[in-house]
Amino acid sequence: MCLPCVPAICRPGECTSFQVSYEKATFTSIGGTLDGKVWCSIPNTSSARSRHGQHGVPNQKGAYATIGYRFGKFLPHITYATLDDNDNPLGGPAVGNGIPLKQTSATLGLRYELVPAPHSDGGPTG
Repeated sequence: MCLPCVPAICRPGECTSFQVSYEKATFTSIGGTLDGKVWCSIPNTSSARSRHGQHGVPNQKGAYATIGYRFGKFLPHITYATLDDNDNPLGGPAVGNGIPLKQTSATLGLRYELVPAPHSDGGPTG
């Protein structure tokens, strides 16, 4: 399968496409949701690996965790995420000569619940 180069990544004359064939890759992910009456947490971790770490399938590890606290129908929350990529094949010339990625981010949010949570007893938190 040929994938086109992304103009923002490839320099003129560098490549027009690259070939992906017979590349074996695995993807693993585990996560969950812990949702109590007041506190909630959503952790997740994942990884993607290919046999050679190239050909359009970089070796990556990522994770995120969200934690929130309910105030009535409002749920303020914070999420922290990381991504570690040891060979980003789209980051450089052709295949397998990529630029490693490292990324972290933090996000604040506020959720408003239109309907009561299933475990709500109608008390001060729900």
